[in-house]
Amino acid sequence: MKDHGRNKHSMKRVDDNQLFQAVRLQTWVRDGKERYWVVDESRQAEGMQATHQLIRDVGEQSSDDVSEEEQASNQEGDAEDQIIRDIEQWKEAAQERRLTLLAKPAADELDPWLRYTGWNEVLQESQVDIIQTYKYAREPEEKETKLQRLLRAWDRILERCLDTLANMDHKDVLKWWASPKNEVASQHPFELHQSVQSVHKCSAVWQRFICYMMRTATVDWEDDTETGVEFTHAQWQSIQQIHTHLQTEPNNEDDQDPLLTAELMRLCMLVVMQDTSKIGLYESPLMHYLAVRGIDPLTKSLYPPLAYTPILGRVLWITRLLMLEIAVPLEPWPELRLQSKEDIESIPERIHKLRRTHLCEGSFSPTSSILSQLAMGKKYNQLHESPANIHWSRDEQTIYYLGMGVELEKVREMCHDLIGLLQRLLYNLAFDSELPMVDLSQIVDSMAWNTKFRQSEYSFINHVKNRERTDVGYQYLLKRARKGSKEWQLLQRAGDGSYKWNDSQKQAYLNQERQFLRKLMVTLHVTGGQPARGPEIGSIKVSNSVYSARNIYVINGQMCFLTMYDKARKRRGNTDYIVRFLPNEVSQVLAQYLIYIRPFGRALDQRESEYLFGDNRGPWAGEELTQALSKATSKGLGVRLTVQSWRHVAIGIAVRHLLRASKTWEKDDEEDEGEFAEGDDEEELEQNTFRHIMVRQSGHGQRVAQAHYAVDGAFLHRLGPELITAYEQASVAWHELLGLAQAEGKGKHGRQASQQLTPVGIKRERRESKHGVKAKALDGLRRIYGPQAQPRSEGQAAALQLVHQPPVTSIIVLPTSSGKSVLFFSVAAMAVDQTVIVVVPFTALVEDIVARGQAAGLHCKEWSYSNHYSSQELVQLLVVSADQAVSGQFLHEAKGYIISRAASRAVETTVLKVSIYSINSHIDG
Repeated sequence: MKDHGRNKHSMKRVDDNQLFQAVRLQTWVRDGKERYWVVDESRQAEGMQATHQLIRDVGEQSSDDVSEEEQASNQEGDAEDQIIRDIEQWKEAAQERRLTLLAKPAADELDPWLRYTGWNEVLQESQVDIIQTYKYAREPEEKETKLQRLLRAWDRILERCLDTLANMDHKDVLKWWASPKNEVASQHPFELHQSVQSVHKCSAVWQRFICYMMRTATVDWEDDTETGVEFTHAQWQSIQQIHTHLQTEPNNEDDQDPLLTAELMRLCMLVVMQDTSKIGLYESPLMHYLAVRGIDPLTKSLYPPLAYTPILGRVLWITRLLMLEIAVPLEPWPELRLQSKEDIESIPERIHKLRRTHLCEGSFSPTSSILSQLAMGKKYNQLHESPANIHWSRDEQTIYYLGMGVELEKVREMCHDLIGLLQRLLYNLAFDSELPMVDLSQIVDSMAWNTKFRQSEYSFINHVKNRERTDVGYQYLLKRARKGSKEWQLLQRAGDGSYKWNDSQKQAYLNQERQFLRKLMVTLHVTGGQPARGPEIGSIKVSNSVYSARNIYVINGQMCFLTMYDKARKRRGNTDYIVRFLPNEVSQVLAQYLIYIRPFGRALDQRESEYLFGDNRGPWAGEELTQALSKATSKGLGVRLTVQSWRHVAIGIAVRHLLRASKTWEKDDEEDEGEFAEGDDEEELEQNTFRHIMVRQSGHGQRVAQAHYAVDGAFLHRLGPELITAYEQASVAWHELLGLAQAEGKGKHGRQASQQLTPVGIKRERRESKHGVKAKALDGLRRIYGPQAQPRSEGQAAALQLVHQPPVTSIIVLPTSSGKSVLFFSVAAMAVDQTVIVVVPFTALVEDIVARGQAAGLHCKEWSYSNHYSSQELVQLLVVSADQAVSGQFLHEAKGYIISRAASRAVETTVLKVSIYSINSHIDG
């Protein structure tokens, strides 16, 4: 019809309503024998009246004939039916009009994000509504075999691109490739995503783009597309060439379709390398597709930036991957005249030429447009607050998530039921016998990262001092297996008197162990504190692997697990260590399983794995946890909660019952303790410590958790005794809320318990008033120079008070011979489990300070390349010359000393601090 209108009536590029008229058709038959006629609904009532009149005229009265009153009633009903039909038609048309976007809607209809994107203007050019427009970008249906074949060609392209990326080991190239700027390289190289699922998500977005182009391209280039997308002539020709290739059948299923693959790669090149300097933003097929992807088919509206920026990020990653394949392919593309990396004369020249033209901001390319939208979307995301999904009952004992009520009392009961079930399963796995209790307070363990604790396959079970209690191996349960029990007969005697495994019983035992592990997985997830993500739980290792350290430790007589999973870990380049302590009963169950059950279970299935949760397929991740958690919550709470929904519920509970309470407690403390000597910074740190711990345990950053958490992101990057204590206290607070309080903590008043909500060191330092600091400084001075010693000047007195304040960075300038050494001598004299490191400019001065320190009764030593000290030896004063202080060896050993001492003393919950002082004898006046 369009060809007829264009060729016979000169109707080119006209709207469809000028060519077509919508009518209603009807048929009686199907299956290829349809014959249609037009139905005029407006004349149906007239036809029915004429039929009644005809019946009356011919006198064909029967038992079905109606009286005049009934006929009048029928006519009234027909009139009412016509009114209903008119209203329904109006409603249907109104729905269609609502799905057709206006070019210029009312000012209050568009938020800043939609005004910035201008989606309404481009989408209103589509000849169909937004839902029908969105369907052009859907995944291939089962009957669309040609599109499926084309996407297999895309998979081959993606595989070649990934091979090229894997082969590109030059970090400078990848840093430039990841940078959106012309002038500077990125600090983080362009690289593969952390998970295979992320690569699949990126690929899926591009697959749908390919489908969108193939579905919307017209047979004639001059024809308008249904959705308004425009193609260059070269792009349109490439699409037609692909259609031609798809008309020919492949030789076999393994056919690589080299011509089809090359042509699809050509189309991708034409899209990502398109010059957009002379066209509108959405005249690029890629940008038009991204506008279509801004449609939310579920809500029949447009996506906010929070839901849309992931799509932009995935397309950006694919465009960079494709451009890398275009720039330096591992294998050549002779059909496209692309040389392999080995044949390229100057890789830097080609890299910079292509990235400046097609990948940078302001390069007049689709990628430049994507970068702009992504930057604006991220800006709006920082201001975004998710819509409310929880509310509380008046008594604050029931939290409603998406309308589903979760009672706190039921949460507590579920936790107790899970622990009871674990204990029963453990009893059953131990051949219906009790297992010996593990005295965790006597277990020696450390988070230290030295040679002894870093050995492969090491865990606390293997520690020399623990072997008497823990190193029982598989033989312990094998003895019980030989005897058997009511339920278990794992061994059966052969004809020759030897024993062999009963395969059915063996498999049943392993199945029950897996059931135990699924319940344990849920219990750790629920009781350990703020919930982790599925991949975090699945990554827990019992012992060290070749590549990384274990995750299970015994600290302060409690089992805990440490996780390092972070969605932004690669991008940020740092690691946040999150520690979750377990309640006593759960600690005991986990310890008994690791010591007695697990060695026997691994001997049965002969599976070698460091992971706590897993099977022959590998470690368990989110899917297994979601299934187990959904089953447990459905039974225990009456509400089915997934990992994600439980995170919402648990965080909501913590915010209402723990974080708010901690804020109230800390206010009371501030009123009692008076003004802090150093101002508000330390107060804010203390006020946010507990909140920060709870946020980090839930597996996300402060901004994602709460927009007002103004805490430095580097706050938790290192683990020390205070931080371990803070994590322990956060977990204990969660245990108490769930009714799993420690035995010694029962009966504590809320105010008393609140004293444990902030690190001990910060609490102690905060209580020190200005007078206390002055007295402490004078005490340190007199420990060195006798009971009558006094500061020789006001400057020295002020400096002494400053160095005895809580640890801050200070610059103190004193004249020559004014007693600068007194400062660090007095600090070292007052130190308890502390080391003071002094950096001095001259070697001769090192010897002088060491001699004077030893004469004053201090444990004082010099550090040099040839005179190392043991990290296990606590030195009050360590002196090092400036040239050696900047050496890698000293910095490494100093950091190792901190970590080693902190880890080994974490059990005693003492605090180790290292202060570094630098003195310069040349400063005068």
